[in-house]
Amino acid sequence: MKIRTVIIIIIGLLFLLGCGGKKEDEKMDESKLVYKPVEDTREEAAPPEKTEYGYNFSIKAPKANYVSIVGDFNNWLDNRTPMVKNKYGVWSITIPLKRGIYSYKFNIDNTWVIDANNPNLARDSLDDRRSIIEVTEDSEGYEEPIYRGVTNARSPVMEKTNIIFSYKDKFAETVSIAGTFNNWEKDQYFLKKNKHGVWETAIHISKGEYYYKFNVDGVWKHDPNNPVYVDDKQGDYKSVLVIDNIIKDRADSPTVINKDIIRFSFYNKDLPSNYTISVIGDFNDWKTNKDVMADNDFNKTWFTTVELKKGEYYYKFYLAGTEFFDPQNTLKKVTPEGITANYLKVILPAGKRNVKFSYRNRKAKDVFLVGDFNNWNPQIDKLQKDQTGLWYIVKKMYPGTYSYQYIVDEKWITDPSNGDSVTDQNGGFSSFLRVQ
Repeated sequence: MKIRTVIIIIIGLLFLLGCGGKKEDEKMDESKLVYKPVEDTREEAAPPEKTEYGYNFSIKAPKANYVSIVGDFNNWLDNRTPMVKNKYGVWSITIPLKRGIYSYKFNIDNTWVIDANNPNLARDSLDDRRSIIEVTEDSEGYEEPIYRGVTNARSPVMEKTNIIFSYKDKFAETVSIAGTFNNWEKDQYFLKKNKHGVWETAIHISKGEYYYKFNVDGVWKHDPNNPVYVDDKQGDYKSVLVIDNIIKDRADSPTVINKDIIRFSFYNKDLPSNYTISVIGDFNDWKTNKDVMADNDFNKTWFTTVELKKGEYYYKFYLAGTEFFDPQNTLKKVTPEGITANYLKVILPAGKRNVKFSYRNRKAKDVFLVGDFNNWNPQIDKLQKDQTGLWYIVKKMYPGTYSYQYIVDEKWITDPSNGDSVTDQNGGFSSFLRVQ
């Protein structure tokens, strides 16, 4: 009897333990489980591949410390899209993309390279090669990119080969930018707004000088963060952008910024976008490799800008050994050499010139400009200071010669960026400026 009782007790205990274990399993908190992403196990890189969630890009660089992808889809910002490295040294990333044609490169430890596994290439206006990918339909989960980190707008700056434009307006619904770099087409480049109300975009623009404005809910406005501007003859101003491959944040000698920038453009829907078309004329000795137009945006529109002085000019377009007329310019004349070409007349605006003065001093509290043009009044022309410590002011001045100085925290000094100086009536020196 006792043995039977013991056996029953043991069986009961085993049953209870079994049920208890089962119930404990059923109550397991799945939120505490760790799910690891599947590692990319490919041993070699491949051309861009369409996947369920976007396009996969890859490059093999086993010795690299950092690799990212840069392109039209992330405004060519090299810190926006870092890639992941597997044990074979292959870096990869999958990006949801909207339908369209994109150019891109890889950034390997701050060196930009094309995709060696992608045979589709194009050249930009600087004759630099880029890899090309065509996306035929929107990827699943594609969302328009929004910039979140910028809290204030700033003057245009160069990042790699792009110019970053920004404009702050929390209540605006749409903001675009246009200028002589795109023939003032306001519906081509739209800015994106972040949570701070800052609108931003990046545009690849070739070396040159340009006028531009923002279009804010249908109203044209100049860039309030850019101190360089000219009168647009319509009651407002046009902002001025000068690109010399590197936008400098250092002070410079006073610069007259009134110049005529002529934009040449050509449209042909049947011409491949990787072709280049030259503007040839008497202003560049009819050279085919100097003023080159490119279809940077793959919209079948080729353009470039040329700085021209006042005068009369003759020109043509050139493609693959063939010269042809500009279809947008119906005016043609015969050159002194007997060549029939398009005719262009440049007339510089009369009157005052816009002259930019700048001075760098991060520690200064106040900087004023004094000179012949303001009767040496130390309280009229106060310079503004940007976030880099650069003080600046733009003055409208008639052609002529002027002497001037800066007053830095009540101390009078000559312009350290201007090597030209003259003696003043007190036996000292003042900086010298000639406005033409």
